[in-house]
Amino acid sequence: GASWLGENPYKPDYFRPHFELPALGSAAYIFYSQGQRIALGSGGTELGHREDPYFNRDIFTFCSHQHTPTSGSIAGPGMTENKNGIYLAWNVFEDYATKG
Repeated sequence: GASWLGENPYKPDYFRPHFELPALGSAAYIFYSQGQRIALGSGGTELGHREDPYFNRDIFTFCSHQHTPTSGSIAGPGMTENKNGIYLAWNVFEDYATKG
């Protein structure tokens, strides 16, 4: 359900699901692992989208937090589903292992 376009130049970036998470509400969730730019593939359904931050945080572009806030702009699919399964545009298990 997804076609790979390349690595996302923004890190970290955000995922906004298109489904309700009752305990958490409607929000964008940060992923610290390397995100991927993907397009909706054959027979795919988009379950959520990516949102890039305003900028990558570095020595010359700084925000007072650990990461730059989401720009709120849709930056392509972040989770897709087709008959073969679900694809996420991040290394979710790496994120869980390193950031818990």
